[in-house]
Amino acid sequence: MWRRVYAFGLFSSLFLDQFLWLFYLLHLGYAAWQVGVSYALMQAGRMVFDVPSSFAADRLGARGLLIAGGLAKALSSLCYLEAGKGFGFVAAGSVLTSLALTLPSGVDVAYLRRLTERTGGSDEHAFSGRLAGYYAMQQAAALAAGLGGGLIADVSFTLLYALDALGGLLASLVALTLPRLPPVSRVGASRPTETPWATLRAFVTASRGYWRFGLLVAPLWAFSQVGTEYTQALFRGVGLTPGLTSVLLGVASALAWLTTWAVGRVPQNRQRGLLRLLYWGYPLSALMRAAPGRGALWLGIPGLGIGRAGSGAAVVLTSAELIRRAPAELRATALSAVDTVFVGLTIALFPLLGLLGTGRMDLVFLILGCGLLCVVLALQRSLTKDPGAVPEAAESEAGPR
Repeated sequence: MWRRVYAFGLFSSLFLDQFLWLFYLLHLGYAAWQVGVSYALMQAGRMVFDVPSSFAADRLGARGLLIAGGLAKALSSLCYLEAGKGFGFVAAGSVLTSLALTLPSGVDVAYLRRLTERTGGSDEHAFSGRLAGYYAMQQAAALAAGLGGGLIADVSFTLLYALDALGGLLASLVALTLPRLPPVSRVGASRPTETPWATLRAFVTASRGYWRFGLLVAPLWAFSQVGTEYTQALFRGVGLTPGLTSVLLGVASALAWLTTWAVGRVPQNRQRGLLRLLYWGYPLSALMRAAPGRGALWLGIPGLGIGRAGSGAAVVLTSAELIRRAPAELRATALSAVDTVFVGLTIALFPLLGLLGTGRMDLVFLILGCGLLCVVLALQRSLTKDPGAVPEAAESEAGPR
């Protein structure tokens, strides 16, 4: 069973065109503004669909959303296969890609938690280990896509998107074999008579511990994501070739995969302390990349390694912390709410930092480092003050069978 869960994580995250769709559209003759519209549609779709789809999964069951996510991935690849016939196929592919990203978002982790509870009780260490393995499979998919996508595209973009469609179809077929788990009811509430608005209102008003933590996690991830993207411009500015930059980013991703896999083996009583330590790696990594001149090269490369290695483990432990704080009957919705804020901040921060930095990458990373330092200080305080669990989490098995 767990192999099927991990296989879903692999196939659903295997976007072979993740670094190549822009080149593909330009290769077909589309203008830069059309590529920009395609990207905007994709990101807008993520923000619009994420929370509603996760709320539907919490109310109706998660497996259907996982199946639909794989199908959306396959259909988006088929649309891109026909992209040469008109921009309508590109637009449809962008919207379907946003669905492929959002339908499993939050739903897969909440499903993993529920499945762990059904098979092993409320063992937090067991869940952390399963979550680490699941995220490691997603990291492996990203590595395979980065390494293999370019080689396949050199042969044929048609083959690339055909294989991508096959990956989405396999994700759906694997999800179809997963156990069907009934949704969790809020204790003291009757699901048939409880309206969606009442459920959401209860979540917003009664989950202060979750929001205090989650609304700090979103900017942490956004600053980190923007820093990873701007690293390409940083290394180009100090004279590295695109090939060498790609190799360095690949090695950094491999470090993230290793720490993601390893953190699940850390004893439960040490995970909170490890998380506090890992958070300091975010501002340290950014500030090392803020070194002026050639220092951006000699400090930026190890800074990138520290950031990616630390974030690999930190994302696992942070997601586990979010799950512990979230109401049991709305775990997927809670995770998607944080993810939606993260996507929105990323969209706003990327151009804003480009304008503030005016081409100076050292200034961009200095701003990122200072912002991350403020967020990490607030997260340290949140981890100290809040216990990190809500009463509903202990009653996750109270739902209908």
